[in-house]
Amino acid sequence: MFSGTASGELLPPHVIYKSEHLWRTWCEGGSPGTRYERSKSGWMDMVNFEEWFLRIVVSWARRKEGKKVLIGDNLSYYFSGLVLGVRS
Repeated sequence: MFSGTASGELLPPHVIYKSEHLWRTWCEGGSPGTRYERSKSGWMDMVNFEEWFLRIVVSWARRKEGKKVLIGDNLSYYFSGLVLGVRS
């Protein structure tokens, strides 16, 4: 997944492989800060969304002043209690 801000800042990529296991060699040589995950289907799921949100979005948001807005396609599906309870 690629994400960016309204000011043009790109956040680190989040790569999800279709696999039962995440092999170390798949995580080598990527862009700095890239997060690697896996899912059985290869699609974003609740666990991967929470990882992305907590490690990439919240990490970015805590370095910024003021209010933030998250806009995405079909994101409401992934807003778990954990995600909704986070405060930057």
